[in-house]
Amino acid sequence: MQHRLVKRKEQISTFLAAALPVRVNRRTDLPSEARVRATLTRLRQRATETGQRLTVLALAREFGLSNTAFRRHFAYIVRDIADASQPDPHEPPASTSRYDRLVARMPS
Repeated sequence: MQHRLVKRKEQISTFLAAALPVRVNRRTDLPSEARVRATLTRLRQRATETGQRLTVLALAREFGLSNTAFRRHFAYIVRDIADASQPDPHEPPASTSRYDRLVARMPS
């Protein structure tokens, strides 16, 4: 009886190893804060040049981290990105919105 149980456990382990070839809980080394900030500066510069938005996901991908893992370990940097992307409420908008342009095109 004991031999059959051991054999069955081995079969199940072999099956699971074949079915799940990737370890679910992999440990990734986190980058230093200085490295993250340097990359953030580079990505901000690129975003300004191309006119695209800087995203946390783009920053996380630079280090091979998931969005969630990056947000968990570097929450203060994520807050900096969010604060920088918010427009100043006291400053008038630089250009008209899509809605305003659409309304301006409508016949009277």
